[in-house]
Formats: sequence, structure tokens, C-alpha cells
Amino acid sequence: MPNRRTFRFWTWAVLLICSSVSAQDTLPAQDATSDAVGTVSGVFRVDESGQASYQIPIAVTPGVAGLAPDLALTYNSQSGDGPAGYGWSISGGSHISRCRRTSEHGDSLGADNYVGLAVRFDADDVFCLDGQRLLLIGGTYGSANSEYRAEQDPFTRITALGGNNSTNPASYTGPLSFRVERRDGTVQSYGETEDARLTVAGCGGTTGVACAHRQWLLNRVEDSSGNYLEYVYAKWLNSASVAASAIADEIHLAEVRYTGKRRLPGQSAPDAAPYARVSFSYETRTLAAQHAGWQSGAPYRLTQELTGIGVREPLATEVRHYSLEHVAASSGSGRRLLQRVYECSDSSKTLCFPPTEFTFEPGSDEPTAVTLSEFGSTTFGEMRYFKVGDIDGDGRQDIVWAGPHSGCSTNYGVRVLFATKAGAGTSASPQPLSLTSHVHCLQRSDQRSADEWHLVDIDGDGRDDLLMTGPLGGSWSAHRSLGRPATGVAPVFEAANTLGVQVPVGSTSTESAELLVLDVNGDGLPDLLYPTYGQIAPGLAASLAVRLGRIDRSGPVPRRSFSQELPLDFGLKPGDPCHPDTPPGWPQTFCAVSFSRGGGQARPADLDGDGRGDVQLFVTRYALFGAPQGDVGGPWVFASPEQQEEWLRQATQRGAGPVPQEQAWYFFVSSDIASGRANFAQYDRIAIGTEGLSNFPAYMSMADVNGDGLMDFAYAAAPNYTEVRVRLNTGRGFAQSLIAATGVTHADRLQWVDLTGDGRTDLVYPVAVSGPQASCGGQQVGTADQPWCMRPAMAGTSTNWFVLDSARLLPALHTSIAGRSLADFESFTMDIDGDGVLDFARLARNVFSNAPEVRIVRRASPHTARDTITRITDGLGAETRIHYQPLTNRAVYRPGKAAWAQTLGRGAPVFDLLAPMYVVASVESSAPLRGQPEARIATNYRYSAARMQSGGRGFLGFAAIDTFDANEISTLGAYGVTRSQYAQAFPFVGAPTATQKAIGAGTPSVGEGVSTSCRQNPEAALDCFSPTATEWTDTPIGLRDGESGSGARLLSSTVNIYQSQEFGVPLSCPTGESGFATDAVEALARGGQWVLPRFRGRFEQG
Repeated sequence: MPNRRTFRFWTWAVLLICSSVSAQDTLPAQDATSDAVGTVSGVFRVDESGQASYQIPIAVTPGVAGLAPDLALTYNSQSGDGPAGYGWSISGGSHISRCRRTSEHGDSLGADNYVGLAVRFDADDVFCLDGQRLLLIGGTYGSANSEYRAEQDPFTRITALGGNNSTNPASYTGPLSFRVERRDGTVQSYGETEDARLTVAGCGGTTGVACAHRQWLLNRVEDSSGNYLEYVYAKWLNSASVAASAIADEIHLAEVRYTGKRRLPGQSAPDAAPYARVSFSYETRTLAAQHAGWQSGAPYRLTQELTGIGVREPLATEVRHYSLEHVAASSGSGRRLLQRVYECSDSSKTLCFPPTEFTFEPGSDEPTAVTLSEFGSTTFGEMRYFKVGDIDGDGRQDIVWAGPHSGCSTNYGVRVLFATKAGAGTSASPQPLSLTSHVHCLQRSDQRSADEWHLVDIDGDGRDDLLMTGPLGGSWSAHRSLGRPATGVAPVFEAANTLGVQVPVGSTSTESAELLVLDVNGDGLPDLLYPTYGQIAPGLAASLAVRLGRIDRSGPVPRRSFSQELPLDFGLKPGDPCHPDTPPGWPQTFCAVSFSRGGGQARPADLDGDGRGDVQLFVTRYALFGAPQGDVGGPWVFASPEQQEEWLRQATQRGAGPVPQEQAWYFFVSSDIASGRANFAQYDRIAIGTEGLSNFPAYMSMADVNGDGLMDFAYAAAPNYTEVRVRLNTGRGFAQSLIAATGVTHADRLQWVDLTGDGRTDLVYPVAVSGPQASCGGQQVGTADQPWCMRPAMAGTSTNWFVLDSARLLPALHTSIAGRSLADFESFTMDIDGDGVLDFARLARNVFSNAPEVRIVRRASPHTARDTITRITDGLGAETRIHYQPLTNRAVYRPGKAAWAQTLGRGAPVFDLLAPMYVVASVESSAPLRGQPEARIATNYRYSAARMQSGGRGFLGFAAIDTFDANEISTLGAYGVTRSQYAQAFPFVGAPTATQKAIGAGTPSVGEGVSTSCRQNPEAALDCFSPTATEWTDTPIGLRDGESGSGARLLSSTVNIYQSQEFGVPLSCPTGESGFATDAVEALARGGQWVLPRFRGRFEQG
């Protein structure tokens, strides 16, 4: 008996051939009434990372042999900004870009090194295909004709073509293009045409940045029969359209052309140009909605907005048009949000389906909610220093403050002000803050710096521990957090030093009692950097050291510890005034370096975006009378104030007469751990007096003002400090200063905080009240209290890359009250309720009748995922409502424990995640019933044990996601619960490992997922699919039997064992209890073309 399905297929094929139309046939006439009935297609889902995802496929005309572009508008609630709108992207394209070397990708970086240098546009960069690392198979990385495989796709061959791989920046370009050959014979070209290749802008000359290719975009796809499609791109420079061959800082997809044909050997059909295409239309955004930034000295911008997508057929007639309407976010972020999508017959929009509309969470940034805490005593009267940290591990920041205390032998101790779940409440009971009366005594009586104690999670339990200095000649100690005490008098930190910190404290210098916590090597563990102070000598004196955080696996139970002391080596740029290029002996000039300037200004910050902590230091260069003419050399010396005074005294006695020549801020970036040293390289140097820069660190800040991920240098300029300047970080140093704001008051109290939620830090400062006017753009204060003024950050023009928008008064934020001075209060920002948005806190140093001790000002709409889609309404009126909650909400998420004790991949540390990352908590969808047209079905979600891994791997997903189906209540009287468990070890991140389904308290049935026995060792990733048997277990599961009223019922179980040959082609698999099928395969070779074994037929046997 012939196969019925095969007969139907051939019948359909014959009919299709006989009834095919030519390109000259006309389209049927439109029927405006019936053609307007329908809706824009779209698919919603909650993905494995807990994010809302929505996809609108772009319907295109058929291609030849099925080769047509697969395009879509895709939304993800965790995605950033793009030309299609915030959270949206155009899927269906592809690109190869530069990425950095990391330990988890197998790069040989040396012991204790987990990440390499940031992208530098040189031969040290590596490449990624759509985010997946390219692993070298043959040749030299980046050179012409070098061969690669994608990290998780050993069946695709990638070859770099052309270009210059020289180590000389003046000639280096990197590959000119790439050829990607898929296992089915399809060949893809990347960057083969000028429009599909993006070259670094602002390069060459004295910039030190090579004119390298930074991105290669997919420009052609050709199948094994010669059918092809082409991708065409448009470029812009400073928001102006430029030619395909021009230097640009922005590139977007402009057109996809398909139905083309290239004649192959042995074929009779001639070449044919593509006649079908999909085009994309853009408009320039307003300046407030644009973005500008830097990457390793190269500028980039986002200035364009996608407004339409047109689909055209052979006659160049538009047969479908997608129109996109955007609006400015009502939250105040300035983002552009996609509000409506129309699917129309053409761009005139005279005949369209009703649009699909999107409603967004406004999440206003207006600080109006106020909570008060009255403790009834002068709690903060003599507070010296304070810090914020999560002491009890609940995801909310607590306040820890130090001050005099008579109960301590040193007269100094710390107390904790815990943030509680009622942080979302009012000034009435329960309080949003809970004060402990227990005092943990500090070991120093002078407390001259905030860097003499720190809050840091040393043992990896998710709670910040207390790290504090000892007396001179002693050592630092670390005290484990005990969490929130049951009573206010119980201790918060352990009394004993049990966490293995052994950092000595010098016996002569008060500065040597300070320490910085940063991540020197990019492993995610805290490292401790501290001064040791050497002697004056030519070259570098080893005067700073670091102890690296480590995981000790030598015992039966892994534990967190620290390495032995490693000296720091600071490499200076040739020609720097402090470069150690003078011969041995007493120098004619020398540079004295202070570890801390004005209270700990050696602030750790990631300057170059490589994920490692960098430092800034204050340097004074001295010259001696009688120095040879033109001598600017000298040693680089870290010196305590006492040492500097002694050297000056000795020089004066020798008649040398030293005089300070220059003071400057030096910036250094972590480079590597090698030869028993932690090496840093000079990043930049800014001299005091340059463009109003003073030596007062209170007026300086490190802040990302343009939202590009690089920390910029901001300061109030001398002599009046009413003008705020910003030096943008380019990824290779700091650009010339830009005047960001004028008329600023109280510069010593200015703060940089992202209040608008757009990723750019805004400037806020206390206004000076003078009569009815305030120093905030002349706005009316309207109160005798002293409010804050905000200057929102936004993108600038091609000549002024960053500007602060018009001033905005924030009357809810009072830095002081009528009749009191700023000195009576301490104002700062913290996330008191764990919603990911900084709140304002004000501590009163004394009890005032008209002011509480603590005043908290929160956002008007807390715990909201700002600018995310909360409702989707299609053209037929069907709704999908989405509700989000942060992972700090205990009802939505339960964190894991001791992830750092696991060994995954190549061994980079793993961390449990507890952060205000927003996930989908529930979804309601329209499900109208008879008499209930507004009825909806609801699904709730709960997440467990999210983890992250350092070494370049990133987010590992959740260990489990529980789905609660409330719709089973009506039929079975209980929730239906499905638990999906996922692998968290690369390369199986996100792969389901087991599924459980149950109702109520019934016993769940269990289904196993994909086995991870293959590729357990990352080193064997490319050899995974060798001739072997790999087993998958697929267990369909049914819910509880509705009649029996007990436990879950397992319906069936299937085990599939695939016997594979090379490249993962299956040779045999079972078809039943006794059945077995053998697949016949053949390898095709056509002139060196990459065509892997193909399926040829199946032979069934008993």
C-alpha cells in the first residue's frame, strides 16, 4: 500500500507547478472590509531566565527553494535600548564582533587570571559569532585563512579572510571578512561588502587607536544549489547618513534582498539577481533619546529609530508594511518605547489590521514617598563614618555607622540600622528601619579614615562581614556577620577573627592602617590592597601589596581564604614625569605617592571595562635645587607623610632645597598576575590645576555620566567650585573636560545618582536658599527647608558629547530644615527596600523638634520594573497582562547557598545571586467564556537558585522554575504545579534536566531531561560527537487522575539511545520495544566545500 502522506505531497506539488503564476500576473483586488479583519501575529512566552519575551514575525513572500529571510521584531524585558525601541531588537540577522579573552573560554591567561584585557582593537582581541566564542583550529588567531569553530557548534567551519594582523597599530586592521560554512552546505559571508563592515571611528594619527574593523555583519547567504540572499546596511556618523565606504559610528540593517541565483558548475540555469526584498526605514531621534559612548578609544552612537518595515514582491510592489509608532517614556527616563505595531497592505496605511498595542510600566522617578523613623534619642550625634551594606542577606541595604562609644576600650564602635520588610511602609509602626543597641568595638581609637573598616562578604554566605584595622603594629581582623539578631542587644558580628584575614598594620604610619577592597584579577572574589611603604630607590619601590581572595579546596570542605602577599608593580608610560629612568643613587627629582588623599581617594573603579578593579593615586613630584638642566626623571616612590617629611629634611640639610613641582592624580588599571606580582599599567594622569582641577578630593567623583559602562571623572572646578566639569572616559584614558553645569552650590556635597533610570548618572546637590529663589535654574523653592537640585544627564552633540539637561528642583528631598545647617545632617543614597532604585536617606546628628533622626525618601512607584511591557493587546482585543517582581521578593525567589563551593567549567568561582533583578511573577491572558467576556487565565511563577560564574561565563540561569496554574482549581480544586529544573554548567546552561508535575500535595511524577554526560570536560567540547552512544530520556507526564483524588500518575516513558558517528549524524535509534531503525548516510565532497554527512534513507528492522 503506498504511503498516503507521500501521495498527498506529490499531488500538491503537481498542482502547484501547474497553477504557478508568473511575475507579470497582477495581484487580486483588495477588499477593504474583509482584508482589515485580523491581527498582527505575535507570540508571548516567559523564557528560562524569567523574562517576558514577545516576537512579531515579519511575513515575507516565498523564496526560491525555501531560502527566505527569517525576520522578526523581538522583545525581551531584560534587553536594553535599540533602534526598534527599548527592549526590542530586529532578529534574523547575524554578526561577528570582537570580544576579550577569558579563562572560562580556555584562554591561557596564567594562574589567578580570569579575564584578559578589554577589547583593544588589536591582535590580542578574539572574535565572537552572535556572542559565541570562535575557537582557533588552524593558523594564527586573526590572520588570513585562519580556521575556527564556534564554541558550541563544532559542525560549522569559520574562516578569516584578508586583512592585516600586524602588531603595529599603524597598519593593523584585523580580518577583512569571514566565511561561515554550515553543515548543510550553506555558506554565509560576513563583512565581505563595505557596507557590512564597521571600522573604528576616530582612529589613527595621535589617538593610538588602530583603524581596525570592529564588526563584521552578515551580508550574504547561499545554499548548496546557488540560491542566495543579501543583507544591505546603512551607516551614520554623528547622526548623519554616510556612504557605505565611509567611517561611521552607527550601523543598522537597511534591506534584505532574496530570490537570487548563482549558476554553479553543471547547472544550466543562468545567474539571476534577487527580485524580492524587505526594507527598513529609520528616522533620527531627538537628542534626549540618543545615546553616545566609547569603547577602547572608539566612539559609538545610537541615534536612529526604526519606523517601518516594507515587504516587496517581483514587481517592486509593496505587499506588506509594518508601521512602528514610538512614544517617550512617561517615567522620565527619556527612553523611546514601542507603543503600536500596524500590519498594513503598504506604507500609506490605508488598509491595516488593528494594531497590537503595548502598555508600559511608568515607574515614575519622582521622589515623593516619605517614611520617618523616630528613635527618641541622639542616635547619630557623634557619627564619624557610615557605610551601607546587606548585613542580614535579605537583599536590602542596611546602614552601619561608627562613632564614639564609652563601652569600648578604644572609645569607638559600630552599630547597625537594619532595613526591614516594612521599608515600603509609612512613618507609623512597623518601622522601615530597625536599630540594634549592640555595639561592636573597633580596634583603633583615632578613626581618621573611612578606609579603616569595611563591609564585605568574605565567607560567601550572602551577608556582609565586618573587616576592620587593628592597632599600629597589629593586623586587620574579619568578623563574620551573624545576620539580624532576634533582639536588639544580641551581637551582629562575631567577636573573634575567624575568617582568615592576615593583613599587617604598619607601626609608623597612620596611613598604613588603611586598606581597599577590590577585585584585582576579575574572579569575583574580594581582594585586599594595602600599603607596605618601601625605601627610596631608583625604579619602583614595592610599597603596595595585595592578597587575592581564593577558594581553598585542599580540605574536605571548600572554604574561602586569601593568598600570600603579592607586591604591586605599577608600570608608567614612557615620558611620564615620574618614569623611573634615572641612574641609581639619590635622585634629582622624585615622586611621592599618597595611598589615601583626604580620606581614601584611592577609590577602586573599573576604568577600562575589563571587569577588574583599578585604582587612582595622588602624586606629588619634587625637584631638588641644583638639578641638571632639563632633568625630569626620577624614581616612582610610595611614601607615607612621615617618610616624605624625612626626605625633605635630609634634602634641605644637603643644601638641595627640594620644592614641589607638580601634583597630579594618577590612574592605573589592573593588567595581570605574573611572576609573583600584581601588575598595573598607567591609564592616565591629570595634573592639578588643569582646567580647574584642584587637590581637594571632596569635589571629585567617579561616575558613568553617559551610560556607556565606563567610569568618567567628574569634579567641581576651582576656584569657586560652582562649575562642574566632566572628563569622559574613552576606554583608553580621559578626554578633555566638558562644562557640564554651572551655578552649582555646596560642591562638597554633590552626588552622582541615576534618578531617571536611563543608565546615566545625574547630578544632584543641595541648593542655596536665598529668599524665594534657589540656585537651581532660578526655580521657586517654596519652602524654608533646603531641597536638592537635579541635573539629568543626556547625550550631547558631536562636539560636546555629554550635557546636563535643564535643572529640576526636588522639593521632597530636604538636605536640611529651616533653622538648621547642612552640618546638622548627613544625606546619602541607598536601596532601602531592595527594588533596585536608590532611595534618599537623611540622618540627623541631633534631635530636633521639627526633624526625625532618619528620613527616607523613596520613588513614588517603588518595586516596579520601569519601562517594561505590562500589557499586550492585539487587534482582536485579546490581552496579556504581565506582572514583575525583583528577586529580593521572598515570595517570588529563593536564593541558593554555597554556590562558590562548586566547581563548574574550568573552575572560575560561582556565586549565588540575590539582587533586584526583575522577573515575571505572574501572567494573565484573555480567555473569554460565555457570559464572561473579560475572563482571564492566570499563571504564577516562582524561581530558585540563580547563579553566576566569573571568568567570562556570566549568568547561569535558575536551578528551578515553578509554574502555578490556577486554572486547575475549577476542575480539581487545587493548583497545578510544574517544576522545571535546569542545568547550570556550561555548555548545558538552560537545558532542562528534569520536570515534575503535581496538583496540590499529590506525589509528583518525574521526567528526566537531556543527559549531560557528553562534554562534561570543556576541553573536549569539539570532540563531543565522536562515535559513541548518547542517551536521552523523554518522559511525557500526566497530572493527577481526576477521579482517584490521589497522587500524580505517570503516563509513559521513552528512552532514546542514539548511536552516532562523527559530527553527530545518527546511525541508529529504537522505534519501539523490538523495532530498530538504521539510517543510511553519505558524505558529499564538492571541491572542498564544507558538506557534512547527509541523511539518505531509513531501513526498519525487527
